[in-house]
Amino acid sequence: MVVSILKRAVAFGLLWLALAGPDGEGLMFGAPAVALAVWTSLRLVPPVRPVRLLRAVLLLPGFLWRSFLGSVDVAVRAFGAPERLRPTWRVWPVDLPDGARVALGAQLSLMPGTLAAGCGRDGTLYVHVLDRAAWQPEEMEADARAWAAMIGKRRT
Repeated sequence: MVVSILKRAVAFGLLWLALAGPDGEGLMFGAPAVALAVWTSLRLVPPVRPVRLLRAVLLLPGFLWRSFLGSVDVAVRAFGAPERLRPTWRVWPVDLPDGARVALGAQLSLMPGTLAAGCGRDGTLYVHVLDRAAWQPEEMEADARAWAAMIGKRRT
């Protein structure tokens, strides 16, 4: 619990400094605001399992690359031929806790032509795909394994 409090205090403190700057008067208001943010975050999202920071950092290059590919893909589809659009829905079972499943869905939404549109109660993720031929479950499974490793959960 102490580690979680410290991590959140550092994160919220850095956010406050980024938004307000290192002004002395701002710190007078920032310290109570950070404390309140930490307390609120602990009440709303209690720490369940630790996030492995190195594994989270290792996800960053893929996240940025997919973000770039996703934006290029959308531009090509927007200005290209309409026959490239063959949308469909996929229901994908994901064995991750709710928060990790939502975060995985956010990451998958950056993949070219995909949008995670919700989570089922049975551990599924609803994914809208712009081109049914472009569905890449093996790439998504690799992302799910990376999220499981980041939160310390073994995937079956």
